[in-house]
Amino acid sequence: MNKTLLCLVFPTIISATANSTWILESPTADTTRAVTSEKAAQSQETQDVIMLKGGSNIRGKILSYEPLTVQLADSSLVTLNMNDVISITRESSMSPVPPSRPPSRPPSRPSTAERPPFDSEFTPTGTYPEKSNSVSLFGGLAMPVGNFGESNISTPDAGFAKSGFAAGIEWNSSGQTIQVLLGTVVSFNGSDFGTVIAGVGSVSPTVTVNVESGSWTGIWPMLGVRVIGAISPTVRIHGEGLLGALIGLSPEITLSARSTTGQSASVTIERATATAVAYGGGIGITISHFDLSVRYYASSPEYEFKSGGQTIGKGQQPSSLILVTAGISF
Repeated sequence: MNKTLLCLVFPTIISATANSTWILESPTADTTRAVTSEKAAQSQETQDVIMLKGGSNIRGKILSYEPLTVQLADSSLVTLNMNDVISITRESSMSPVPPSRPPSRPPSRPSTAERPPFDSEFTPTGTYPEKSNSVSLFGGLAMPVGNFGESNISTPDAGFAKSGFAAGIEWNSSGQTIQVLLGTVVSFNGSDFGTVIAGVGSVSPTVTVNVESGSWTGIWPMLGVRVIGAISPTVRIHGEGLLGALIGLSPEITLSARSTTGQSASVTIERATATAVAYGGGIGITISHFDLSVRYYASSPEYEFKSGGQTIGKGQQPSSLILVTAGISF
């Protein structure tokens, strides 16, 4: 820039400046309120509140939903099972925020990929509804008790049943402390008629007896109520009362005998079906979605025994079982 140009421009700038008024204003009350509101908004943080079965709550920041991982206030991490979660809410809490930290974003609806796998949709209030009903599969030992497991031929109503196994399916209603149960158990117990052979042999040592027998089969449809107590967010104990029916099937029994003189005879008692009222109860412990239970089932159906299509007798058979099972819920 040459000296002549400076001489031409400088007077113009001076003239424009002389005709202008420069004003420096102090902050107004409105400006102060705006800054204060911005700082207040910056000091609000949001946190997730997870309500668990049993009534306990966990507060922190959800990092992921599969699995559900929560960062607590002390920066430690907790992993939870979604089956133990009743609802998830988001709330605001006041805490100091460094000046350089940007204002907290308001809670927003999680994307589809971030939502926990509940059957219901995210509600407009920002909470997840209670988990839906569940289904359990279980199986284990079926041990006869009382006269059902008695093998002494002189005992009335002896069932000669041996230890077997059982399997079942059960529907559970949702609930923190009380649930409704509806399910069916199928039990299988072999029979032991060795004492019958010994009894016949003691009467006639010249007779050789052979017995072939099948299994007792029981179908137990049951309805009941379960009471739950929480030990921790993932461990619960429960007790239940049950009422239903037993559809019982007696074993087929074939008794054959041969004497030392060569004479032989055989008789087959056909399989019989009977139905009676049944009741029971049980206790157990649930860890996450795995369950260990001990149950007692009892009934006393009356069977009509036949051989060759002809009725040869009727009898009431007490049928009591203790089930020790392990299962999983979905």
